[in-house]
Amino acid sequence: RLGCKQFPVHIRHYVFGPFWGTFQTNLTVTEYEFFFEPAQARTYTTKIVSDKWGRLSEMFFQTALVYFYEKHIKWINKTYGGNGSARDAWPGIFRFAWLLRNAATHHNGCINLTDPKVPSVGWHHLKYDHTNAGVRVLGDVMNLADILVFLIEFSDELDRVGSPIF
Repeated sequence: RLGCKQFPVHIRHYVFGPFWGTFQTNLTVTEYEFFFEPAQARTYTTKIVSDKWGRLSEMFFQTALVYFYEKHIKWINKTYGGNGSARDAWPGIFRFAWLLRNAATHHNGCINLTDPKVPSVGWHHLKYDHTNAGVRVLGDVMNLADILVFLIEFSDELDRVGSPIF
């Protein structure tokens, strides 16, 4: 069960089945179930803690974020304009995806906005600009559950604006 840092929600997901399925030659994982619960929902009395699984799952969700972003970036560039100042006019959630993708790919989860001319980037109540360079947004500010919520909203926005499914 994952608890969001930024939203009052817990996300339950079952890891072993889909994880195991990816290693089977005759089985393709076609769906993955998540259950969203209010943060005050039932708590578990038994807890298994692993210092390895947290980092592995963090890498998994960051990889999923980067992969999903990269699958859509050509369409986003074609639809809203390419890199540089054109990106400053992208819809907010696309700009936030760009910020997270760069943090995950190049900067160990940290924000790397250094140019004061680049407008702030925001999603819900999170807002960043050049004064936040170095903040570790992936892992410290946003955890796995927050990344999942972001990916769902990013996907919904892509659907809403007519992006093809890649």
